[in-house]
Order: sequence, then structure tokens, then C-alpha cells
Amino acid sequence: MNESDNNCEVEIMSEDLEAEQVISFNLIIKPFTGLTLPSKWVEIEVSSLDDILADVHHYVGQLTGNKEIMHSEYLVSFKPEKAVGVGARLVDMQDYKKFISDYKKLTVKKKNMAIIVTLKKEQKQKRKVIIILIIDLNNFLGDFRF
Repeated sequence: MNESDNNCEVEIMSEDLEAEQVISFNLIIKPFTGLTLPSKWVEIEVSSLDDILADVHHYVGQLTGNKEIMHSEYLVSFKPEKAVGVGARLVDMQDYKKFISDYKKLTVKKKNMAIIVTLKKEQKQKRKVIIILIIDLNNFLGDFRF
């Protein structure tokens, strides 16, 4: 393979990443504690990593019943559906390229991809409670006179 072949391959890969395509996968949500929620088969149109993450976020809110959930409250990874192990993270363009490459290989073999959302430990929000105590000195002292 010469340099022009490499450039052509990179160009094709770049076009594949930017082209809108329909992907389908099994979405699995793993809470920090407790049992994994039932999975959801998802089919979405994507042309970028942001498209995938936005759709995953939508379904995470829907399936957990927490519409206020933030992206920072969970991790997103992917792997072939029947594979053992934790999978690979899906957070940046390098991960997205690997995801698309693996996805195409799996579809040729008629196998499914899984995207796994692992919820982080629920962080208790620290709240300051300020108690304001107002004492009405006239009522408090009552009949006491100095």
C-alpha cells in the first residue's frame, strides 16, 4: 500500500464519518447499584458523534425516568452485543471512528452492537440550611423586668 492508497482510505473514512446513516443498537443502562434495566432497541439517523450522544441522552432520560439527568452523570461505552467485558468508551472522535468501523464489521456479519450507559454514583448535593431565629424580646421576656 503506498501513500496515495493511505490518503484515499483516510478520505473514504472521513466521508463515511460525515455521511448521514441509520444505525441500530441495543441500549443497555446499568445503574450504579441494583439490576440492569431492560434494554431498548434503538434505531437512529446519525452523521456525527454528537448525534449519537444526543439520542443516547434522550433515551437515558426516558428509560430512567430522570429527564433532568446530565451527561456528566453517566459513562457511554460500546461493544458487540454478545461480547464479554466492559467495552470501549464513546466520548471523542477517535472513539467514534472506532465505533463506526466496528459497527460496519458487525453488520456485515449480521451481529448487533450494544451501547452501554453506566450511571455514576449518585452524588448527594450539599445543601446549606440556614435557620433564622427571630426572637421577639418583648414576648420572650414576658413579665421579667430588669
